[in-house]
Amino acid sequence: MLHAGMNRDHPSTSTTTISSDNEKEKEDFVGNTLRMMPPSGKSVRFETDYYEGESFLVSKPSLLRTKSAIERKKSAIEAITRLQRHVPYCVMRDLTRDALRMNKKKDPLVMIPHTHRYKSALLFIDMSGFTKLSLLLGIENLSRVINAYFQKIIDEVTNHGGDVLKFAGDAVFAEWRAPNYDHINLSAKQRRDEVYSCVQMAATCAANVVATCSDYPVLNDDGVKISTLNVHCGLAYGEMVGIHVGNDYNRREFIVLGESIDQVTKACDAAKYGELMASPEANDILQRQRHKLKRGMSQRYLHGKNKMNKAKDSGKPVIIACKGEAYFEKTTNKKSPESKEGVSIPFDKIDFASLEHLQKLLSLYVHPVVLSDQTGRRNSQRNAKAMQERHRSEAELRSVYTLFIKPIVNTELTKDAKQNKELYNLLDDILDVVTSVLDGYKGHLRQFIVDDKGVILIATFGLRGSLSPNMATERVLPASRNIHSALQNDLGINNFIGITLGQVYCGVVGGIKRHEYAVLGPSVNLSARLLGMTNHPGILVNDDVRQEAIKWGTFSPFPPMKAKGYDKLVHVYQPLSATEAQWGKVNPRFVGRRNEIKSVCKLAQEMAIQYGPTKMFFVSGESGAGKSDFLVQTVAIMRRLLVTLKRSVVVKGNIGKEEDTLVPFSLFRSILRDILTESEPHAEGKSPVPRRSLFLSIARHLQIKSTLALSENASIASNNEDDDQNFDHVSFSSISEGNSIKGISKKQLQEICSKLGASKSLTLALFRYMSGKTVTNSVVAVEEKDQILNEIVDLMAKIFIRCSSHADLTVVALDEIQYTDIMSWKVIQKIYEIGGNILFICVSRRSGPQLYTDDMFWRKLHETGRQSGRFQELILGPLEQTDIAKMASIVLSCKEEELDGQFVRDIFDGTGGMPDFAFQALENCKRKGLHDRLGNKKIGWGNDTTELMAKFPSLDELLLQRIDDLDDFTRNILHLASVLGHSFTLFEIIGVSEHVLSIDEDQKQSHAEKLRTSLYTAVKEGILDESVPGQDGTDELKHVSFIDFSNYDAEEDEEKIISRSSSEEAEDRIYTFCLDAWRQKILSYLLESYKRDIHEHATSVMKLKFPDIDKRDYRTKLKLFHHLKQCGNGSILEAAELAINIGQSLRQEGMISQSILVHNEALDMWRKKSKTDDKSDSNSTVVMSQEVIKSMDQSQLTSVIKLLTGVAQLSLKLERSAYSLEIINIILEKMMPRTNLRNIDNSLLLIYPILWMLRNLRMSKQASSVLDEFVFHPIRRNSGGVARLMSAFSSRLTPVHEPLRVLFDIMMYVEGETEVIDEGFLLWALESNSLRFTESIDETLSKYGRCASSVGAEICLLLVQNHWHLDKRKKKLLVEKGCELADKALKRARKIGYYETPYLETKPVYDQLQQEMKNV
Repeated sequence: MLHAGMNRDHPSTSTTTISSDNEKEKEDFVGNTLRMMPPSGKSVRFETDYYEGESFLVSKPSLLRTKSAIERKKSAIEAITRLQRHVPYCVMRDLTRDALRMNKKKDPLVMIPHTHRYKSALLFIDMSGFTKLSLLLGIENLSRVINAYFQKIIDEVTNHGGDVLKFAGDAVFAEWRAPNYDHINLSAKQRRDEVYSCVQMAATCAANVVATCSDYPVLNDDGVKISTLNVHCGLAYGEMVGIHVGNDYNRREFIVLGESIDQVTKACDAAKYGELMASPEANDILQRQRHKLKRGMSQRYLHGKNKMNKAKDSGKPVIIACKGEAYFEKTTNKKSPESKEGVSIPFDKIDFASLEHLQKLLSLYVHPVVLSDQTGRRNSQRNAKAMQERHRSEAELRSVYTLFIKPIVNTELTKDAKQNKELYNLLDDILDVVTSVLDGYKGHLRQFIVDDKGVILIATFGLRGSLSPNMATERVLPASRNIHSALQNDLGINNFIGITLGQVYCGVVGGIKRHEYAVLGPSVNLSARLLGMTNHPGILVNDDVRQEAIKWGTFSPFPPMKAKGYDKLVHVYQPLSATEAQWGKVNPRFVGRRNEIKSVCKLAQEMAIQYGPTKMFFVSGESGAGKSDFLVQTVAIMRRLLVTLKRSVVVKGNIGKEEDTLVPFSLFRSILRDILTESEPHAEGKSPVPRRSLFLSIARHLQIKSTLALSENASIASNNEDDDQNFDHVSFSSISEGNSIKGISKKQLQEICSKLGASKSLTLALFRYMSGKTVTNSVVAVEEKDQILNEIVDLMAKIFIRCSSHADLTVVALDEIQYTDIMSWKVIQKIYEIGGNILFICVSRRSGPQLYTDDMFWRKLHETGRQSGRFQELILGPLEQTDIAKMASIVLSCKEEELDGQFVRDIFDGTGGMPDFAFQALENCKRKGLHDRLGNKKIGWGNDTTELMAKFPSLDELLLQRIDDLDDFTRNILHLASVLGHSFTLFEIIGVSEHVLSIDEDQKQSHAEKLRTSLYTAVKEGILDESVPGQDGTDELKHVSFIDFSNYDAEEDEEKIISRSSSEEAEDRIYTFCLDAWRQKILSYLLESYKRDIHEHATSVMKLKFPDIDKRDYRTKLKLFHHLKQCGNGSILEAAELAINIGQSLRQEGMISQSILVHNEALDMWRKKSKTDDKSDSNSTVVMSQEVIKSMDQSQLTSVIKLLTGVAQLSLKLERSAYSLEIINIILEKMMPRTNLRNIDNSLLLIYPILWMLRNLRMSKQASSVLDEFVFHPIRRNSGGVARLMSAFSSRLTPVHEPLRVLFDIMMYVEGETEVIDEGFLLWALESNSLRFTESIDETLSKYGRCASSVGAEICLLLVQNHWHLDKRKKKLLVEKGCELADKALKRARKIGYYETPYLETKPVYDQLQQEMKNV
């Protein structure tokens, strides 16, 4: 504390003290004093009534010439006086010396990180009862009680000369430093006496604390006791190091390290309420002194003394005081060897600049809320006569987000000075990284502390002055992910973060002379508790945070926990972004694959060291080979390797899903959303993560014993067991995610697109695709969709390359690549072609579906890519028997050498060495108790499993056994789930099960609870995985978690399920089969009729949820389509119509290949009935047996013709004309003859698209023949002649028959098939009533191609262009008529937009007629 008395550092400097109750008198006196003051170096101290002894000190007259200068200096001293109460004495002393050196133009002493080694007695005072109190008292009473209690404790510490180092929540660290007399010759006894004096003073202080503060009653306004506060203490002595860490612009902290930290916390933990325990080291110092016991000492004192003597050799803390009893000789002297009465500052020797420097440095150690309050009070109350003697921010109860951040750092000091310096620098970097991120997101650092639990940083969001909308989604979670990623990736430090939201006490705690700003409450304690969760994934949140951030992403549930201050179990979740939801943790049971991992890591290492083109590593394997685990493990080891090599790496990943293969950009858009924030500037131009030169700090500070070499004998994984344990908790997603949020704004996208030169319309189109929407049906989208789509692919690739360019290596890990959609493949291809230092690691099922990539690109990869080393393939086969033994030791919790050889061989042989199958087999052994200790002490088959030894069950049998062990209801629910798909939602299965099981309305609630319990059981059994979806329209989920349920009590399971909050029960959940083998096994024994029934019920549920087909997105439409496909003949037509609808949507977006796939999936409903087995050639999409065609009714024939026609049209756009003609011939030869040709309109509409395909292929003669065969011939056959045609078989489309015949006749002349044009056509066209069509006819035909008006317009154009002798009048009439028709057709085409043919084929006719009009 500041004190202007005799300066111990400068004893020659004296002070003059002036007291006055009148401000005016002070100011007049100051002025007169300055005029009369001799230049003798004396300083002036003002003691004011409202500072009670605190000092205003004025410098030399030469530096302060005016009253304003006096006021400025006075203001600075006032601020220093207030702020110094928030820091320890030792910090104030160091900063004061620093200011003095600056004043003398010398380098400052406190160069960050600054350290000081010393010995001290350390006291830890732990209080309890505040959590309960916060629930009982209002804010005013709560603040009064807390600070009254703290005041008693702080008074004891300061009265006994102690220095309060930290307020750790509801605890206090205080120290009594032993003087450093190294420069003075003292005897050993004198030195021991000084040490004893420190320990005795600390012990006396603590004894007084437990005597006066134990069982402290809290009374209400009526004087009735409502609660009790209590305290217990620990005392230690040893060598410590004080460290100043931070920077000169936003935050500093003072922390202490040393052996005393562990001593004092162990002692306090051993103490009960009202007790003071001393560590063996502190107790030894107290016992070494030869003090005689006074007469009359109580027997308890003697008993305590004996216990202290016995504790000398026990190595355990010992009690030295209990409430009113002290078991040592207390001191009556209240002066410590190094008194903390204040820091004497000779202000006459400090210029104003140095004083401001001191104020600035001091403010860096104080909480920002306090600083903001100080600014306001200084401006408004600086001259107030009755300013409060104690500075304290206004206390309040408010909802605050609390973050406990725990970097995993070994803080043990060694004798190696260099190694210790690396530790100090690393702690400095940790604070720098965390505070930089917090500043970027407007968060506050509450504290940086090192205790027995390690390094802890406490941060808050939501304090006064920092509120904002969407706090959780826009600040808290992005900031926490940035901190987690920056510590892990930039500093190579694994770390855990716990985040909670709850109402807490916010305000100053402590005494008048020493206090700090703090937050206290149950949610703060819970945040600390979250750090100790088993299998911590990196970041965990409580349910309150999840509720506020539900739109941010996915939340994977963890086992609930009990917590202080909470009546019910606290539900805990891991927040996952869109990309993260695709990946699970590193599987702690992963074994083997060392050579395979080594080959991938070697490639990554080479790329990270030397820049080169993009490369691809393609991994494939059969089902059960553990491909996903291999990918996650490889990427995690790769990242750790590159960190040790001081190389930066960005990892992004996703997993393909079967239902998304036809959804445009479904795989890559979440990756792009994630990568966008890698180099994106944060709000207000501040980067949330300090971007230093690459791994600058790691080069100095990271403790790396040796670089991980990839030689033949090198070990990829660490041999350190602790490292491996921490590594097991590393999440692959946490590696790949930086500051990603699930959604992106248009502004964010516009910034990066603008830098890349993209137009606004292209940026908007990209944003819509990234959001999962379709491009608007504008003319531009229809006319130039192919070009726009290619530009979007290019733009996506360039954005990805740009945003990842800061890293030495970017890794894109893609699992289940066989389900990647075509457009995502195009982006991958583009990045491969133009990107650099990007490594794609793709994993695919070896016997899975064919990849949707371009054939030419795939050939290029295998040919030139393989030769140049840019493409490598790896096939995962079975594990070695030694690997299976390692897996068995993990599952059965034993050592490898304890396993019987025959047991391991049986497992290996029975599962073929496939890791997933072996794990299921071992789990089955463990669950059923099939293993036992043999006579040779080895673990092998039990006595009752002899038959199993001879014939090991297959994987199918193992899975079936596990399923049979479930209860009937759970099995039935899994039956429904397997039919619904690999992933399904809670709402979906509830709806379907209600339909299937005919649940009455009054039973639905109980049914839903029972169903959730069954799903929970399936999750525990490892059959399903549960995730909480986000609400931004992207439900890309396949989170595979390895949650440890070993601590669960089976009897409590039902209680835990029922105890979920109502809000949680109302939310949807997404469940995924952990292994596809589970689903396939269940499906294999279900009857086909039962499956169809389930699909029908699922269809009904989806229709109720999404009644409007136009409002369904691609994923919803496709899922509904797949259900309809499986419903049987009753829904086959509806499925076909939906496929046509989806195909048209995709075609309108330019997704030609995807549209073909949808059409072909619908056609498979009939193809699967065909007896043709040849599916290898190009005819596989066309072949359909004659028997199947004959079995179709008219409606089915119509649907199949429409589907095949769509495939033919789309194939033409891909320049596959021969294939299109093959389809056309099948339609015309095999299918059209079987339709009802008497229905002329239906026949015309079915062949109408074919007519235009033939016309565009310059096959107008064939088109005319088709028209004649299926329109005019049926008319003539059924009417007995053309004369009776119009009366007997009049149809709605009759007016277009003749124009079509005329058009194709003219086109035959143009194509050279005929020599002349019938002159009657010209006269017919010039007739006023010819070529006039109703709106109804135009509307009908435009759905199948060009409208009738478009046909008439082209007839006029062709007649004008091919009649050279035509006079101007007739030509003008034809052109005007043609322009009128073309304009009408074009307007309709623009309105439709959904279908491309009308516009694309009418616009050229319109343009040419306009040119002819100019010529006329």
